[in-house]
Amino acid sequence: MATQHHCDAIGSKMSGTSIPIGVLNARDALQVFLTEVEQEETLLRDYVMCIGYH
Repeated sequence: MATQHHCDAIGSKMSGTSIPIGVLNARDALQVFLTEVEQEETLLRDYVMCIGYH
């Protein structure tokens, strides 16, 4: 019985070999997320204060 790669199981268009292309640092990912949340918070605060969107 042939085994199926995880990426193939979720419909990836990859070839049979999987090669890592980089490393994701959890701290960097959380920093990006925090920045996005802060931007959304600023937009919401401005909207509520009737300043509107920029």
